[in-house]
Amino acid sequence: MLVTWDGWYRDGGGQEAISIENDGSTLRMVIRGVEFSGGDFDDLVPSTELPEGAPFTLSGGALCGCELGWVVPVPVVHRGGIVDGWLEFHLALGAPREFPPGGIDAEDLTATLRYGEASHATTRPAGDFEGALEDIHQQLPPGVYVKCCVTCAWSDYSPAGTGLFGYLACFRDNKDAYRRVTTKRELFAIWETQTEAVQETYLCGEFERRGEGAGYRGSFPCRPRPGTHPIPGW
Repeated sequence: MLVTWDGWYRDGGGQEAISIENDGSTLRMVIRGVEFSGGDFDDLVPSTELPEGAPFTLSGGALCGCELGWVVPVPVVHRGGIVDGWLEFHLALGAPREFPPGGIDAEDLTATLRYGEASHATTRPAGDFEGALEDIHQQLPPGVYVKCCVTCAWSDYSPAGTGLFGYLACFRDNKDAYRRVTTKRELFAIWETQTEAVQETYLCGEFERRGEGAGYRGSFPCRPRPGTHPIPGW
C-alpha cells in the first residue's frame, strides 16, 4: 500500500519541503527537482544521472551530507483504546568517510512520539529505527505502545546484522514455529519461512503485541530505563 509522508530536506544549500512516497519496500522523494529512491534512508540514489554541478553530496552513489525530517502517523494503544499518534523523525547523514573509504562518517536518528497531550522524545541519537523506537517505548506508561511491526510478536531481525530501516522479517504465516524460537540457530532454521521483509512502522491485520522473551530478539522494549515505568509482568 502506497503512503505519503510530509517532510523536509536540509543541507548547506538550504531547506525545502518534500514528500516521501513509501510503497512498503521503496522510498521515493523529489529534492530540488531530482528524484531519489531506495530501500533505506541511507541508500537513496538518484533515479537518473545527476546533471553536472548538481547540489548534492553522494557516497557510493547514495545521498549524504544532509538532514531529513518527516512525520509518520501511527496508532497508539492508550488506556485500552486506540488514539492517533505521530512519530516525528530527524535523520542526519554525515559526510563521505575518507578512511576507511566508503560509507559516511555519521548517521544519527532521533524521534518524538506525540499522542493526545503527551510527547516522548529519544534521549540520544540512535543508529537505527529499532534503537530509536525502543528508547521511546522505554519511557511510556504501562499499557501504552505504538502498534507497528517493531512492537509485533511475529517480527525479528537477522542475527547476521541489519540496516537502518526496513530489515524486519515477518513470520505471521509461520507463527507456531516462530513462537518456539529462542536462539539464533533456531531463527536461521526457519528464516526462509518468513512471509516478507517489513518496515518498522508498518502495520497489518495480524498484529499481536510482543511480550516478554518473544522470539530471538526478545521483548520490546528489552528493558525499562531506570526511573521509568516497568512493563507489567516483568
